[in-house]
Amino acid sequence: MNSDKISSNKVEELISQLAQQKLRQTDITPLVVFLTNLVVMLFSVMKVNSSVEDVKIEQIRNTLSQFDNSDNYAYQLLHLVFENLQKNPVIANDFTKPGRVATLTDLHSQSEKLLLIGLCYKILANNGIMNERGKAKLWQLADWITIKPQHIEVLKAGLGLEETTVSEQTGLGKEKFSVETLAEVESLLKDPFESLGSLFVEAASEMMAVISTKLKPLKVSHPPQQPQLLKEISPNAKPSDIFKWEPSKSKDNPKLLNRFSYEDATGEAYIPT
Repeated sequence: MNSDKISSNKVEELISQLAQQKLRQTDITPLVVFLTNLVVMLFSVMKVNSSVEDVKIEQIRNTLSQFDNSDNYAYQLLHLVFENLQKNPVIANDFTKPGRVATLTDLHSQSEKLLLIGLCYKILANNGIMNERGKAKLWQLADWITIKPQHIEVLKAGLGLEETTVSEQTGLGKEKFSVETLAEVESLLKDPFESLGSLFVEAASEMMAVISTKLKPLKVSHPPQQPQLLKEISPNAKPSDIFKWEPSKSKDNPKLLNRFSYEDATGEAYIPT
């Protein structure tokens, strides 16, 4: 994440709106931005599921508490943003639009974006809030934040959402990606995530392990081999021209081919008299 961008007035203004309090530029750290986006994206998915009950929302709050292992201001801000999105429909609607989501997440690296999507899926699925509409919204969010389409396909398959095959072909088809693309995703998730802390390093490592375990056993597809065609046979061909045959070194009688004809060591066929 680019720390110069993080201190910009625009980001300061947007997160201040979400927190409903005036923040200083020094408050806008990489961790603050990441946690803010995690909460916003969770709400973006939850909004499409009108059946989400208050008890489920409280479960999400409790799940987010696993990141609260510090008195750091970033973790206090996480809960404040969550509460404001929950209680203020205007703010929730404004900050779950494509433009807002793209603006805030534009500060993230590709590694952080992959981690955001993966954490959203894990948190929502573990709390029973990931139906088909939710899945579709999650992949729409991935597109909004400019995750590469082929990387999205890896996440779909690796997180167990879609059946897929791995191919050596580089062209992307429906639910299909190359072994090179899988390697790219694994490489991105090996990012040290130093600006986010050890909890997120561990989360990325777990996600990479799940994806690798799910996809590595799949056999790489190869194009079917074409049968070898026979060469055109001349009308005057001898048997030895058609079939590979090495003359026997034995001085015994010629080899019997069938009940009616023989073939001598030169390959000439004859009928015994």
